[in-house]
Amino acid sequence: DNKLFLYQTPSSQWEPSTVYRYDDFLESLKVMSTTPVANKKFYIGEDVTNGHVYGMVNIAAFLAQSMKETIKYDACDENSWDLVGGKYPLSNACGQLGQSYQDYHCSEEEKHMECPVDPNMSITAVTHAKWYGAPAPLYCGPKTDEQPFTGFWDHSYSCDRSWANPPESCDVYEDQKAGQFDHSKPYANTAGRTDVEGCCWWGRGVIQTTGVCNFGKLNYYLGARAAEEGRPYKYDIDFCKDPEQICSSTRYKELKWVAGMFYWMESVQTYNEGGWRYMDELAKFVEGGMQGTAFIDAVSGIVNRGCHNPPCGTGAVDGTYERSQNFKKVLETFFAGNMPELSPLDSYSYNSPITTTAGMFSSPEPKPEPSVSNSAVASSVVAGPIEVGDPPQSQPSSTNLQVANSGSSSPTTYLCDEHGGLFSDLTPVDIKFRYEFVISHSLDDALVEVKREAMYSLTDSLGCTFGLIGIQEGIDVIDTEKETCTKASFSGCIPIISHFTGLFSSTTSADDVLKAKEQIASIIQQGMLEGRYNSDQIRWIVFNSELDQDTTRLESVYIMPQQSSNGSVWVPVASTLSCALIVGIIICLFLLVKEMKKSDRGISSDQVLPATQSVVQKLVETKKHSSQESSCSSLESEVSATASPEVMHLQESQDMDACVHPRKYLQCDDQQQEP
Repeated sequence: DNKLFLYQTPSSQWEPSTVYRYDDFLESLKVMSTTPVANKKFYIGEDVTNGHVYGMVNIAAFLAQSMKETIKYDACDENSWDLVGGKYPLSNACGQLGQSYQDYHCSEEEKHMECPVDPNMSITAVTHAKWYGAPAPLYCGPKTDEQPFTGFWDHSYSCDRSWANPPESCDVYEDQKAGQFDHSKPYANTAGRTDVEGCCWWGRGVIQTTGVCNFGKLNYYLGARAAEEGRPYKYDIDFCKDPEQICSSTRYKELKWVAGMFYWMESVQTYNEGGWRYMDELAKFVEGGMQGTAFIDAVSGIVNRGCHNPPCGTGAVDGTYERSQNFKKVLETFFAGNMPELSPLDSYSYNSPITTTAGMFSSPEPKPEPSVSNSAVASSVVAGPIEVGDPPQSQPSSTNLQVANSGSSSPTTYLCDEHGGLFSDLTPVDIKFRYEFVISHSLDDALVEVKREAMYSLTDSLGCTFGLIGIQEGIDVIDTEKETCTKASFSGCIPIISHFTGLFSSTTSADDVLKAKEQIASIIQQGMLEGRYNSDQIRWIVFNSELDQDTTRLESVYIMPQQSSNGSVWVPVASTLSCALIVGIIICLFLLVKEMKKSDRGISSDQVLPATQSVVQKLVETKKHSSQESSCSSLESEVSATASPEVMHLQESQDMDACVHPRKYLQCDDQQQEP
């Protein structure tokens, strides 16, 4: 619980998971390793001396994938993450990336096991993403006359508006910070769905059991279907009528693990394609001293892409490096570096009893992750060779990037496995993109944090394709040319220009370089959309392409000039209020004089010209908003007093919304607003 089953908080801290616990895992292992399901059991080793080691490695491979798939996010239900046109379609429940989960049918031989699709089924997920503005839990339900379609989740909406009429609050889910449902018009997911009817088959459990076939098999072998047909069963649950029991059951907490183990038995332990058989490769890995990453990389391909040698038509594996590091961490935790001697086996069994060796789960603290240097190097290559570390003990993977550090004074560099570390044959290419963020503390620390997360994302997802041999971190600086953000309408936003150095083969074509740059930008953009960069330090962040020509200046965005000697930052609010005050005084004096003249001439109130009535009405409106401006002025004064010297910011950016809109009534000439 304290070493392996950890999740990453929005502030980038690691804490014990609240969803996945060791007691539940152990209970599921007892069930799935002793109760045959479709004539299969979860493999836990051999009945020979030290035969349990084979089973422990199988468990380690299973946990390595689980830590990446769900434990890291403390989620049992699939999160809504497929962004379409800058919004999260509510129909993502039906399938993401163009998939349709209710159409995941069984083979003809097993078709009788799958769940029927009930258009009247209504279910809401119990877990969801936790970043700022994260989409609400997935849900399914029938179309109605009142709501014949579904819209989208607006993750940028400021829902905490206690000052509004009527007041608004963030109450869709617990600890919600921003966002809202928008059902004003149909909004399609990638596959074109604009409803959630019959869409109750999203991923659940530790390795995301998905689709009518997989839930049907669970029900057929372990649930209500087995009971109805007089066969042995384990759970009095109809997984076809309520698949959410996998995540919501308080009676059978192990179900979230059981679902994942069932998938492992069905798809991984039985895998035998292209001359690569899982059980044989597991034995080779164990008997070869558990060296290298070839075995776990192939397993990652099976789990994430359906084959042991991706891309296999569906793209590179998501998080190859992270999965391999998880595997290493689990093995170190299990064995504490003391590997027992093993003799080669002639055959492998699925029927070994559970082994509960004392001390098997004790170990020293896990090794720290590689750190990213915070040194600022602008698009340059480290002089001399980089030490890549010990040579791999097994066949290297050509689709991964590996970390290489040349000392604390140099930037972190990632290199493809097969590259020897020499730069004589490399061509450095500057890769630039823009992003915008709102921070709560030091600007320098925030830039380092973004760069570190970006490097980790790239080493997890970036394949060594298009002639790319490696990538090196560069410097991030404030975009002084733009001065303001183009993607935000609240205060404290800072526009940033970020640099990486792509290390390409000298023979790489210009077209391939462009493709590699686009792939790098896409990976970073997706990470920002999924909230991987959000933390206590980074309150809000959005990707802004280098080619983005939108330079429209929005209201209430702070200008970020070069820091002066006293560390102050100019804010245009004071100029606006001063200008408004002068205009208000002039109007009041004008009307006062006019009223006095009318009184002297004995003009009655019903004889006032219509034009003057209009002016008086505007004065009343201006007075109302001036009252609100005074409260806003005090808010800004308070913020100014507590802000860091690097950037003026608000503790809660949405608080500024109340002070933005009233200024529309007190417009001044643009020239007067310039500093």
